[in-house]
Amino acid sequence: MSDRKTLLRRLTLIAALSALGAAVGALERPLMALIPLPLPGFKLGLANLTVLFTAYRLRRRDAFLVMGVRVALVNLAFGTPVSLALALSGGLCSAAVTAAFCRSRTLSPVGVSCAASAAHMAGQIAMAAVILSTPALFLTYLPWLLLLSIPTGLLNGALSIPLIRRVPARLTVFPAAPKP
Repeated sequence: MSDRKTLLRRLTLIAALSALGAAVGALERPLMALIPLPLPGFKLGLANLTVLFTAYRLRRRDAFLVMGVRVALVNLAFGTPVSLALALSGGLCSAAVTAAFCRSRTLSPVGVSCAASAAHMAGQIAMAAVILSTPALFLTYLPWLLLLSIPTGLLNGALSIPLIRRVPARLTVFPAAPKP
């Protein structure tokens, strides 16, 4: 396959994963409003499945692109500047942890997802503490979010395993680009 076709195929897949993540994120917003939650703003983070999948099946740097496009699309449609800042800070931390650990031989996708979920919560709280000038959020709110990140990380990690394993490799594996 030519380099152009490979690039086009990879970009198409990234666009499709970004759109899928945005759709899941948009659907998750009203669904989470129906569930009585102990903490405002908490979500399951199902849209992050696309980032996890991307890190495992494409390039790790592609996971950042999928996360950024997904967050931008959802926040352009439904968000505010503050929600965009919170989502990007959490998403960047989560994608960084996912990219760092997805090639680990000791962590399964479930472990990577749990670590990414905790990083997402920490990133969001860090941004919220800056925006609100309230560093006490690290002691009052973050521990609860970290506790909730365990079941969400377990759920997303468990859901990612069949996706990573069952999507045919021919759809996501690309030959190495020739060196210039």
